[in-house]
Amino acid sequence: MRIRDLDFQDAAALLAWAKDPEGGRFFRGDSSSLCLKDMEGFILGTMLCAGDLHQAIVDESNQLVGLVSLKNIDEEKHRAEFSIGLLPAAQGKGLAGAAVAELLPIAFDELGLESIYMYTDAGNLPTRAFNERCGFRLLESPPEGILPEAEGELCWYGFSREEHLRNAAGAE
Repeated sequence: MRIRDLDFQDAAALLAWAKDPEGGRFFRGDSSSLCLKDMEGFILGTMLCAGDLHQAIVDESNQLVGLVSLKNIDEEKHRAEFSIGLLPAAQGKGLAGAAVAELLPIAFDELGLESIYMYTDAGNLPTRAFNERCGFRLLESPPEGILPEAEGELCWYGFSREEHLRNAAGAE
């Protein structure tokens, strides 16, 4: 498993994932009318947009099995929203944790972010447990000025540059 930039070769897998009732939950909005050109447009957008970083999570044969993203990158506040999603067949194999471990150095060392944040539905216990296993800490409230796109009772999580550096030093 590794992460890499999205490529047009990923469009068909993204479309199948978006249309899958189980996997499509990762995509916001109605995905029933999406087509291959929509996925190609999304991929092109990832190549041109500096405000988001979307990386393909791929298996040993370089086939897409998920996405890990830093969205809404705020260069003034040095923060970004984190998200991750895996195709249903790739879940439960440790790939998401490995993808997080690959993305953290990009976020903090290459992009110079000071923090990343994410949110999930309070009732989504598997995601909450995953967040905590990866080292995200539960926040008392959303980061200042951040409004979620989701509704309902949400749990907010954060991870800071200091935590990343401390974890990296402990791994040596």
